[in-house]
Amino acid sequence: MKKRSMFWKGKKAVFRCGILFLFLLLLSKAIAYAGDASSIQIFLKEGKEGIRSIQRAIQSPNGSGAPTKNSIVKPEEDKDSKAERDGEDGNWMLTLVNGENPLPDEYSPPLEKLENGLQFDARAIDQLNAMLSDARAQGLSPVVCSAYRTIEYQRELFDNQINKQMSRGWGRRQAVEEAGRVVSYPGTSEHNLGLAADIVSESYQILDEKQADTSEMQWLLEHCSEYGFILRYPEGKTDVTGVIYEPWHFRYVGKQAAKEITENGLCLEEYLMNH
Repeated sequence: MKKRSMFWKGKKAVFRCGILFLFLLLLSKAIAYAGDASSIQIFLKEGKEGIRSIQRAIQSPNGSGAPTKNSIVKPEEDKDSKAERDGEDGNWMLTLVNGENPLPDEYSPPLEKLENGLQFDARAIDQLNAMLSDARAQGLSPVVCSAYRTIEYQRELFDNQINKQMSRGWGRRQAVEEAGRVVSYPGTSEHNLGLAADIVSESYQILDEKQADTSEMQWLLEHCSEYGFILRYPEGKTDVTGVIYEPWHFRYVGKQAAKEITENGLCLEEYLMNH
């Protein structure tokens, strides 16, 4: 019995030692993890900057990091940086969308509704509302007739324009080319991006060049850059933008870019080629 009692005492001692060892091991792991957590966060933060640097280098033909006409600056959603999401430092504001730079298939902008039910990028909707409100305070009546569009709706508009061009006597191939001058191909429209708004005068809601003669458009052309907007397709820039003159199409790019673009008489493609 004595031997048996000593045997069980030995077993219990081994068991306690094992529990103590396991506890110390877990404690050391917890301490190591706590010490590494900040390092992980630093690594992730530096990693994002590294990725951005690589993207900028890839987008530039000379490795300088300057975007080219054929580059697309993809919008970034950094949950750790509200300033980048809502302020003037985010690449999302300068995303280039045109026939040579389609949006990624997975692109989905954060959206909020305007007072008329249309949707606009949530990060810039306050600036759009402020611009419209200030214009109305001057006795004007601007109306947003088009804002964010789904790819499906853009495709419907494009097909309708093809049919319209064919009814004028163009063959299918030529009709597609002509349609592309008026309506962007699905995925290449700024309306798919969510940062563009077609604004017209309440008294003249036709999308043609006469829109530029309205008091609303004249006020917007003079003041839109103060809110971070530009006239996206100005007169005389069709060879660069690939889109006809549209005095009703305004695009949010942020106040700094809008000021430089407007003061220098540039379109967005020209601005990005120099930045």
